[in-house]
Amino acid sequence: MSDVASARFFQGDRDSMRPGYVINIFGESVSRAKVVASVVEKFLSEDGRFASATLDDGTGAIRARVFAGELKIIEDVGVGDLVLLVGRMKNYNGENYVAPDFLRKLDDPNHETLFRLEVLSNISEKKKIVDDLRKARDQTSEEELKSYALEKYGLDADSLQEIVQSEGPRIDYKPMILDMIGMLDDGKGVEIGKLLEESKLDESMVESAINGLLASGDIYEPTAGRLKKV
Repeated sequence: MSDVASARFFQGDRDSMRPGYVINIFGESVSRAKVVASVVEKFLSEDGRFASATLDDGTGAIRARVFAGELKIIEDVGVGDLVLLVGRMKNYNGENYVAPDFLRKLDDPNHETLFRLEVLSNISEKKKIVDDLRKARDQTSEEELKSYALEKYGLDADSLQEIVQSEGPRIDYKPMILDMIGMLDDGKGVEIGKLLEESKLDESMVESAINGLLASGDIYEPTAGRLKKV
């Protein structure tokens, strides 16, 4: 979620009927967001004309904001609930938020795990594009790079700029790796090699996440080369 919460927002165009959108760290234009996360805060204004729910998925937080006539969308969810949010990206006073089309509670915590694994798989592929464009940036002219990004990946100049001018994707893979360990554990723990195979991430990324989880006490090694959740 951090990739849309902190992304640069672009106003929509009424004439072309293009909605507002953000360009994330992978150069993707996102006008509608799908989020599976926990409610960590809920607010209702005294006059009853505005309400919000802050959602956190372990990588970052974003608010779902509703106004008079839409309050029922979030009235049934409370702090601690796991929810599915789908809505339009908006921005107010420099804050990206989601205007929900719907927001509903999820009873099965496996929804969050499966969603994170899906995101993790997508991230692995997107990062390859980012790495390719960063490599091409150092070897070609600006115009050649623009043509290459458009022809090979369909990325326009704004999307390319977000990729090449940022420091690169800074993603906390620990929550996703922790979920994978829980899902892949056969009772004896999960082999590190299995995590590398299933995550499709660079070895250094997986090792960094594992080291962080070991240091925080979220996982341990029952035997050498195997990991279990605490």
